[in-house]
Amino acid sequence: MPVESVDEVTNQTMNTRDIAPSSSMAVQTACDALLQGIEKQMKIIFCVLKRAGLSDDDMKIDAGVQRAMLVQSLRFLRNDSYTDATTKTNEFVDFRCRHDNDETKAQVQQVLAKSHAIFEHRRDNDFKSMLQQQRSSLLARRIVNTKDMWSFAGRQMCYCPTRGGPVWDMLLAQLQDPTIKNVPLRLEKIRLLFLGKFDDGGKTYAPLADGNGWAGVSPTLVNKFVGIIGKDELIKIDLAMRSTVCSHQYRPSDIANRHGFHVSHPNPRLNYTFGGFGFSLGRGAAP
Repeated sequence: MPVESVDEVTNQTMNTRDIAPSSSMAVQTACDALLQGIEKQMKIIFCVLKRAGLSDDDMKIDAGVQRAMLVQSLRFLRNDSYTDATTKTNEFVDFRCRHDNDETKAQVQQVLAKSHAIFEHRRDNDFKSMLQQQRSSLLARRIVNTKDMWSFAGRQMCYCPTRGGPVWDMLLAQLQDPTIKNVPLRLEKIRLLFLGKFDDGGKTYAPLADGNGWAGVSPTLVNKFVGIIGKDELIKIDLAMRSTVCSHQYRPSDIANRHGFHVSHPNPRLNYTFGGFGFSLGRGAAP
């Protein structure tokens, strides 16, 4: 049966709408919404059929070939992907110039197998991404719930030794989440993330970024911590971070690299001066 046009579907829907009582605005609004939805879906369907090259006569061809044609039209629905498939990669198979032979059957299987492999690859990547997100969230929760600073620093050095990565992002999100209550040593842990170091027994230890402060922190992230530890505590962190920070970590042996720089003689171009969070001025850290 040939596919109806958008005008035919529209006329049928309009006739159905005329049956409804004209005095009911709610019914009329619902019919209008239904009409718009049908028109939108029909436009997509006609676009797919046009890309597939299906006509009334094509409805008589083999069902496997029809399926391959529709799969191709959905896969290369966008104009750029269709152009690449026809001119560059030559992946698009024009079944309109087909012959019912073994070559056509092989092309059908090739088209379906390729599309299936693409969908399986995407599903596998999505599943791995979901697992990675769940793993990062679990590791961050374990870091946040540590009972002492040594456990916190050890897990942080193991799973997020630098200020970046999925575990680091989850760690920040959980420490600044006001719905998570009773976090042990929350203030001390936040100070370590900003300062890169903590004090214990009169000594200072630097488990993060060689004890360098977080000079590149954004004002948006800082404001999220205001409601967690208070503005006064953030001002203390602000004052403690005011210094010149080296953004590059050199080898501990103090041997110069190929550019002649080392721990005792760092590259001045890689140094940043932290000018404060700028609470009173409404601006963030200054490079």
